[in-house]
Amino acid sequence: MKQLMFLAVSAFLSGCATTSHYGNFSPVMDQYAQAGIAYDTTRALARLYPPAHTWLQFKQPINDDYGRQLVKNLRRSGYAVREYAPENKIESAGKGSSIFPLAYIIDEPSASMTRVTLLVGNDVLTRGYDIVDGMYVPAGKWTYKGATDHD
Repeated sequence: MKQLMFLAVSAFLSGCATTSHYGNFSPVMDQYAQAGIAYDTTRALARLYPPAHTWLQFKQPINDDYGRQLVKNLRRSGYAVREYAPENKIESAGKGSSIFPLAYIIDEPSASMTRVTLLVGNDVLTRGYDIVDGMYVPAGKWTYKGATDHD
């Protein structure tokens, strides 16, 4: 439990910096692992943010396999997704919908663990993955810290 709490707090603090800290900082993760984790991420988002009523606007350029797969998965799941462009401003999503800025950080707090942190509006979701025999295995449940009320 302490490990998960540490992950959540450190992810939150690392997410409070400039946009240059967003992205994938895991140099060893292959494209198949990134695709699997992107799928897991999409499922976590769908539990908290209803796909047909949520627009997501990336706050960072998408230049890695995880990000590209995440965009595809989000669109397939019914999310309206706006990719990063410096001139994009967050606009109204329309009646009955919500729009959230979205950014992610993938890092390696240790040689045998990779952490995924999502910044969705003012909310933070984090999950650690242990690396076991070259496979990325969830180290626990997604942690959530946020201001958004989810039933």
